[in-house]
Amino acid sequence: MKVSKLILSGYKRLMLNNIQRITLTPTSVYQLILGTNGSGKSSILEELSPLPSNSKHYIKGGYKKIYVTHQNIDYVLTSIFKSGSGNHSFIRYNGSEPEELNPGGTGQIQK
Repeated sequence: MKVSKLILSGYKRLMLNNIQRITLTPTSVYQLILGTNGSGKSSILEELSPLPSNSKHYIKGGYKKIYVTHQNIDYVLTSIFKSGSGNHSFIRYNGSEPEELNPGGTGQIQK
């Protein structure tokens, strides 16, 4: 699996450092994330997983969007945190039509 982009918005752990939104677009196999202690390096690493995020880590309206490629198929996994829980989307791009693999938007299916 290759991560091509990660977008975090309203992520509480980064908001402690006044970062409202961050987009990470890896350009090579190896990435270097620099920062002082408590700046959010480990938090970003934790969010690089395609698994759904913990809603407690996001403000209302916050979201995580991760773009991945696995076996030459592109996927976009989105978790939007409106109130208490999340609404999840798992889209596969295989050919011309995108296919929603989580039509109910549940966290369990997202996993």
